[in-house]
Amino acid sequence: MNNSSLHISLDERKKIENFLSSGMSLNKISIALGRARNTINFELKRAGGREGYTAEKAQQAFEDRCRTNILASKTCLLLFKNPDRI
Repeated sequence: MNNSSLHISLDERKKIENFLSSGMSLNKISIALGRARNTINFELKRAGGREGYTAEKAQQAFEDRCRTNILASKTCLLLFKNPDRI
């Protein structure tokens, strides 16, 4: 169940969006992505819930948190691989 990446990638967010639109349960989404159910649940809560979730909105929320969270900034810079975006 453990995914080596600490953060959900944009690709995973797109999969979550597709899974939600097809009516897949939270439990099945977590299994399909190899993530803990709570990780997916927190992702949905941060980005609009089941009905309002979009990959782009979730990614923007993540990037906004990176810009405002000093502790996460080094991790975000590594993830973005482009310091100019932050």
